[in-house]
Amino acid sequence: MSDSEILLNLVKEYYLLDDGVLIPLHDELLRIARIAVNETKHPHAGKCVYISRRALKHMVESRRKDLQKNHSVQVTLKLILSAVSLASEVIKSFDSYELDSSGKHFYKKDFSKLGQPNVRVLLEVYGQDLHIKSIHFSRRTKKHH
Repeated sequence: MSDSEILLNLVKEYYLLDDGVLIPLHDELLRIARIAVNETKHPHAGKCVYISRRALKHMVESRRKDLQKNHSVQVTLKLILSAVSLASEVIKSFDSYELDSSGKHFYKKDFSKLGQPNVRVLLEVYGQDLHIKSIHFSRRTKKHH
């Protein structure tokens, strides 16, 4: 089973759990991507990107709670799976990058042309690696002419 299949299966598993349920191996890191060394314009060229099971579960719980206010269970799960599966692309081929004053790194990509929401990924540097702290949907911004 590939890393992405394992990740998406965990999203489905965590989606069915009640909020606050403890999970095994919560500190285990799951590999999301490796940013190529030759990506000289990328701020994190050569780094690996991981997400802990704990962060993944928290993201699933948070997005589920937010999305179920306006969407069915099926649509909510589909959106969460989409956000997680797009995280690697957001980081590797981002539309915008921001480093805030607290040292958090934000990558954002617009998927509206594909009929998908915009996705924003928050990461922190740990040693030589990047760890995803959260994955969010972000509002589409209107372009002014």
